[in-house]
Amino acid sequence: MNILYRGSNSTTLVPIESLLFAERKIFIEGEINSQSANDFTKSILLLSKENDPIDVYINSSGGDVTAGLAIRDIINAISSSVDVKLHCVGIAASMAAVILSGGKDGNRYITPNSKVFIHEVISVGGCDGSASAVRRKAEEVLQTQGLFVELLSKDTGKTEDEIAAAMAEERYFTADQALDFGLVDHIEYSFT
Repeated sequence: MNILYRGSNSTTLVPIESLLFAERKIFIEGEINSQSANDFTKSILLLSKENDPIDVYINSSGGDVTAGLAIRDIINAISSSVDVKLHCVGIAASMAAVILSGGKDGNRYITPNSKVFIHEVISVGGCDGSASAVRRKAEEVLQTQGLFVELLSKDTGKTEDEIAAAMAEERYFTADQALDFGLVDHIEYSFT
């Protein structure tokens, strides 16, 4: 989307993303995949050259595990030197929930009517093939499930059993519930 931007001598159409980027605001939206992870990584690396805080706005139903973990890792790496604030605006589901919960303590926000959704890891692509191939796929899914349980347990302070139970329920959290569960630190009523 383009908006009119009035400079000192002229008016031009500018992509709104460019103006928001200049304000150190970047987005995780839609499906998380290798392209969105690469774009996000480039953006946050560029912004991390300065020490001012970076705001990341999340509205995603999740996506690819590898891409999502790359986003989570780069946020954590940058957070050691730059304040990165994560804001759930709409929904942080599946992989996006793992990204949101992984933010630095005190920097995880959710708007009042947003939701967080967690579930067990789902195998994508089917399990066709030999018994060995099916076993390998099952082991991979279980390994990823174990990793997510471990990460969410560390992020929330809940036991791994509590996390596994919530994931098995395919649980949606309101903003208040996400705060109580430890997925976020603040309910955000205004952006200042």
